[in-house]
Parts: sequence; C-alpha cells; structure tokens
Amino acid sequence: METSNLDGFNSREVNLKVRQALPETAACTVPSRLATLTGAVIQSEQPNSRLYGYNGTLALEEGGKECPLDSTKILLRGAQLRNTDWIYGAVIYTGHETKLMLNSSLMMTLEIVKYVQCIMINNDIDMYYADNDTPAMTKSSSLIEELGQVEYVFSDKTGTLTRNEMKLRRCSVGGISYAFDVEPHHVSRHDNASQGHYIFQHMVNNQYHTPQKLSVIEEFLTALMTCHTVIPENDATGEVRYQASSPDEIALVSGVSTFFNYKFAARGPRTIRCIVEGTEKLYECLNVCEFTSSRRRMSVILKEWDGKIKLYCKGADTVIFDRLTTETDYVEETLLHLEEFASQGLRTLCFAMREIPQEEYDAWAKLYDRAAKTLVNRTEELEKVAEFIEKDMYLLGSTAIEDKLQEGVPETIATLQKANIKVWVLTGDRQETAVNIGYSCKLLSDNMRVILCQSHEQETLEDVIRKNLEEVNNRIQGNQSVLFALVIDGKTLTAALKSEMEKLFYDLAVQCKTVICCRVSPIQKALVVKLVKKYSNSLLLAIGDGANDVSMIQAAHVGVGISGAEGLQASQNADFSIGQFRFLQKLLLVHGSWAYYRLSKMTFYYFYKNVALYFTQFWFAVFNGFSGQTLYESWTIMFFNVVFTILPPMAMGVLDQFSCEKLLYKYPQLYTLGQNNEFFNQKRFWGWILNAIYHSTALVLFMMINCFETAGQLVIGG
Repeated sequence: METSNLDGFNSREVNLKVRQALPETAACTVPSRLATLTGAVIQSEQPNSRLYGYNGTLALEEGGKECPLDSTKILLRGAQLRNTDWIYGAVIYTGHETKLMLNSSLMMTLEIVKYVQCIMINNDIDMYYADNDTPAMTKSSSLIEELGQVEYVFSDKTGTLTRNEMKLRRCSVGGISYAFDVEPHHVSRHDNASQGHYIFQHMVNNQYHTPQKLSVIEEFLTALMTCHTVIPENDATGEVRYQASSPDEIALVSGVSTFFNYKFAARGPRTIRCIVEGTEKLYECLNVCEFTSSRRRMSVILKEWDGKIKLYCKGADTVIFDRLTTETDYVEETLLHLEEFASQGLRTLCFAMREIPQEEYDAWAKLYDRAAKTLVNRTEELEKVAEFIEKDMYLLGSTAIEDKLQEGVPETIATLQKANIKVWVLTGDRQETAVNIGYSCKLLSDNMRVILCQSHEQETLEDVIRKNLEEVNNRIQGNQSVLFALVIDGKTLTAALKSEMEKLFYDLAVQCKTVICCRVSPIQKALVVKLVKKYSNSLLLAIGDGANDVSMIQAAHVGVGISGAEGLQASQNADFSIGQFRFLQKLLLVHGSWAYYRLSKMTFYYFYKNVALYFTQFWFAVFNGFSGQTLYESWTIMFFNVVFTILPPMAMGVLDQFSCEKLLYKYPQLYTLGQNNEFFNQKRFWGWILNAIYHSTALVLFMMINCFETAGQLVIGG
C-alpha cells in the first residue's frame, strides 16, 4: 500500500509498504469462509497517533486460538492499495480516532483548544456551588461547541428544578386532612381549628376520634415508621441522623418521629426496632419488595409481637388505588385531598396495608425465595412475585411533602425561553403538582392556553390531538399572539408514543412553547427525547439529578447532570456536571456561545492560512512556467502549521469573543446566532477562502513588483 498521504514520502519505492493477513484468516476470501469467523473477538489498544505502531490480538472461537496483531496487519485510513484490488477487513478505529485524524494539526489544535475551554468551565467561580462544594465539571470536551446550539432542554423536576430538601407538610388519614405546621398556606380545612398545629394535635388525641379511626391512624403511622429503607446513624452528640437513597423517605421518617413520636430506632438483618410514644416495639421484617421505577411502589412484610403478619405498601396513587380491595373506605375523600395537596405543589404518596393469613404467606414465601435465588432476570422475577401479595389492600391515607424551588430557577427558565430554547419538564409527580411547579418557575403563565391530554383510548386521543393541532395551526396562521403549553400524563403518553400516533403528537408538542409530561417513567423520559430527535434536526439537551434520569440524559445529544441528594449517577453519566439548575444559563449562553464561535472561527482560520500559503505557490508557478520551482524552503513549509502559525488560531480559539458576558445575559436573543449556524456555514467558509486567495494574490504581486524589473534583473529594495 502507498502511505504518502500519511507520512509525506514522495518516492514510490519508499512509501510502498507490505501488509499481509494472518495465516489463520488469509484463506477467508469468500463470504462462506468469512462466516466461520463468527464469534471472533479483536482486542485493540487505545487510539493513538503512532503511524508505525499497533498492538492487538484476534481471538478465534474455533480452537480458542489467540493471534497477535501488529502494524503489518493493519491498513490505515488515507492509505491506497496498489497491487491488490480488494480486501476483507474489520474496522477498528473510525472518525476522529483514526491515525489520519489524530495526526492532523487542525484536529490536534482543536483538541488542545477544547481542553483549555473545559478548564475554563471547570474553574468558573460563578458556576461553583459552595453549599456542597461542587464545581462545574466537563466530562466530554468533544461536545463543548454543541452547548452553543441547543434548541430543546428536557428537565427532570425533583432535585433539578427543586432543592430535593423534603419536609413533611400535610397528610390525609381516614378521610380527614391534617397539617403539620402553622404556615398560613398549609392551614387545614378542618373546621375545629384555626391553625394546622392544632389539627396535628387532634390527630394523636384520642378524644377526637372513634376507635375505628384511631386504628386507621395507628396503622398509618406504623406504615410511615417502617415502610422504607432508611438507615439510622448516631452522631457524636447522640442525635439520630437518617441516611437513605431517597430524600422522600428521610422526610417521612423524620416527620413521623418529630410530629407523632413514632421513632424508627434501629434496623437489624431481620428486625426493625421502633419506639412508639416511649414504648419500644420490635418487628420481624420478613420480606422487602423494593421500589423500582417500573413498580413505582415498595412494600414491607412485618411480623408483630402477637404473631400477626402485615403488609405495608407505599407508592404513587395510581398504583396503590389499582390494588385496593373493594371494601376499602375513604377513597373519594383521599382523592380530593390528593388534588388539594398537588395543587399546592406538594409531592404525594399513598399508603395501604393488609393482614396476611399465615397459610397464604407461607405459600407466597416459597415463591419469593425461589425468585430471590434466580440467576437470570432476578429483579423481574421478584417483581412478578410481589404482584401476588400486593393486592386486596386497605387504604390508610396519603402524605404531602414540600420540595421548594432552587434559587434562580424562574429567572433561568425565562432567560432560556428568550434565547429561543424550549424547556420541557418530565416528572413522575401528579399532574396538579407538575402544573403548580410550572407556574411557580414561570414555565407556565396566565396568558398561556394550556392543552390537557388525558385520553387513554387511542381513537379518542387521536381526535383530541388533531383538534388541538388544528386550533394551534389556525391561531398561528391567523397571527394571533397566543402561547400554548401541553400537559400530558404517563398513561396518555404511552398511547401517544405508539408508531401510528407519535408523529401527530410530535407535531402538536413542537408547536407549544413548553411541554410538561407528568407521571412518566424513566423509559418514557428517554422515549420522549428520542421522539424529538427522530423528527427534528434540533440539538437536544437533557438535565437531571438522579438514576431515573440517566436514560433521558444518554438519549439526548448533550447530557447535563446535577450533583444532588440522589447521588452521582446522573452526573457520572452526563457530558457536563453542575451544582444547580441556574448554572445552566451561563453554561449555554456564555460558555456554549463562546465555544461555538471560537471553534468555528479557528477552523476557518486554519483553512484560510493554508489556502493563502499554497496559493502563493500557485501564483509563483504561473510566473515560472510551472517548472516545479518552489517559493519556500521545505523546512519552512514543514514548520508553517506546527511552529510559525500555531499560536494565532489557538489564541483565537481560547480568547476571542463576539460579545461580552454582560451583553449575552442582557440580550439572550444573541444565542440564536448559534442555533441558526450563523458562525459556521458555507457562506462564511467561502468568504474565508476568497479572502485567502485575495491575500495570496496581493502578496505575490507585491513581491513580484518590488523584487523584479522588466529586464529580469534583481533589485534590492525596489
């Protein structure tokens, strides 16, 4: 093969290099023989710029033989076959990982500039969150310019828009709503007290309730105290601190301990120790059916000191109500309270229980043990077994947890919308909670026309979407300044994402200024992102803070993770990591815009300086009759890109600005320059090329006029 395009050798005898296949694979010249290589595995070294070095192995399934691979067995991109017409091969490196690209001075400079830009983001003091010592972090320098072209932001709610600092505020037990504090906006509707604090006292005061109601309250508080995966820890002062993977659980356990004196004290391998109003109680924990994003609930099965076996279950209202016995009470009252709590922006959970006969439990426990020992699809098998026991439950009540907005969220969303960035919120909360948060963070406004999609039947849903789409299009064509927002729940979204409906749903969603998807699962979050990616050429960004946001983050073009109370899964799987949602404003509007502009201009500058260099050679060849005489020494050309002109494009790629930070904040509309590819397009490219040709022409003419007389004698200085 010939490698002059790679190493620059011009002599045919020198640059023809021999490459041979492995003896074990040399005979595989027809598809039938190639099929025998099925199952073969190539282990390769990491991409590098060494043209004449390569190390790898080929493990053949047949016989288990492992063959060494070196540089004589590899064909490089840019090389040309000479005495061979065709070959069969396996692709090892592609795109920017090929040795041709890794040895390109432009690519090397781009990578250096991107690395420096990443350092600038990582050290930006304005994006440092002091409360948990979290700086901004760049995980992928290859995507930094895409921050300046984002058109859609898909955001989680809890922990992303909100603080994830949960506090128990309200509850509904036995059809009565209770408040846990004296804040005016949380006052209970109970007629016997003017403030929530007294309603709280009524809940644990025996004189206000019948024995039946007291039994429900006791079971409800026991469920809050035991149905969780919290671990209690004692600090140096002896105070108990709760640790859990979910802030919701900490809020519930802390709330029931503080307000009701139902304290969760310790957890053993098979026991749960609690202190109820000063009396110690020990429960045997028989089984735990853990929470998963698909189940959206968790259960514990406890054996009390009197031998009774009880199941306590908590989860989303839609999941719990589907598993209640027909004899349960307080369903309508609880639903009204859930709507009230959600309208205040509170996160809701429902609690239920059932007493399990010993015979039924023994039979079920065998199924559970068998599923727990399964080596394949253990989680799925345990979920199936849990379905058999989580049924015919009695409703105990519901809780409402407050999670306040993060600082600067409304201002950030308003700025992003001014920058022509559409913000979609994908959350697992109730519709009322999501809508309330939408108004709080200025995602929704009073002058918006909110479209609610809640039809679970596909034919009805199609009619609803077509009707709303027609209305939206008519308003737009009539130049009516009406903004639309779409709110859709998880069940409706399942129908809307089916192949025959997805395009219609997409057409309606993209016409709206904002979209809120509530009661959605992690996989639905990813499907929504993939839907927009499928039908749109826009650049998509997803931001979240928990493990349930990872699939959405990975589905988007750019992923941003928030390091929060739910762990580091999101930030570890994202391309960029920040401490608060408000930092997204500077990440996109400032760092993103600058990076896109700088890299665009630096790339054009590279083309410009090389075209200018070689066109001077071309014009000189015109004057010397194309004799082959060069204008420059060979070492001059060799060092032109790597020494003489290396600093100007790097300085441009690191320091150049089309607008200062202050103006980018003041006029977010400048961000649309990146969305519309105003900095990197064919018009600008050919402008730079023509400029290079013009400058090369001027240089040669100036040199010829000043250095030569018409008689051909050399004159120094004209």
